[in-house]
Amino acid sequence: MRRLAVNRRGFTLIELLIAMGIFSLLGAGLATAFQAGIQVKRRTHQLEEQATRVLPVLVDLQQSLRNGVLLAGHSLQGAEKTLTFPAQVVSWDEDGIGETSVWLLQYSQNELTGDIEKKVTGLDEQDPHDSVLGSGGVALKFFYLNPVVGEDGLMWEPQWQGESPPSAVKIVLESAPLVEGGDPVVWQRVVRLPIAPRAGRK
Repeated sequence: MRRLAVNRRGFTLIELLIAMGIFSLLGAGLATAFQAGIQVKRRTHQLEEQATRVLPVLVDLQQSLRNGVLLAGHSLQGAEKTLTFPAQVVSWDEDGIGETSVWLLQYSQNELTGDIEKKVTGLDEQDPHDSVLGSGGVALKFFYLNPVVGEDGLMWEPQWQGESPPSAVKIVLESAPLVEGGDPVVWQRVVRLPIAPRAGRK
């Protein structure tokens, strides 16, 4: 009885090495893509956390500046980290009836805690109310648009004093970088003051 010949030839060493190389490349590519996805998700989460701290500050400042009023003896006074101005504030009683009055508002950053604070004071500097708008980890800066346009164009001043207000206020908030060694995340908003003159050339 004749036996059928069976081919028992297996994989050669070269074929195994080629297969291992292909699987190694695929594995490295998948690992890189997976790691990049994790980093994007982490950065997105950090950005969302920063937004929850920054956006309420920007919205509150913008609304207050738009409610600013011209008041003799209480003009807008600004520095890089402090801003004081009179504005209309609506207070509500228990019956839900609103009453509008003018208060002095001061926004500043506490040098010790880093908190962004809002102080509301009566015009006679009575009945002060303090509140914290944002916790530490965010740097606050103000810049003031000069109504007089110079030869180099618009001029943003680091401080403002005087009876006439600036044309606009730029609010800049810097938070921690999303990656180590990267640039800080900058949030900014320019608020044109309804009580200010328009910028124009000399």
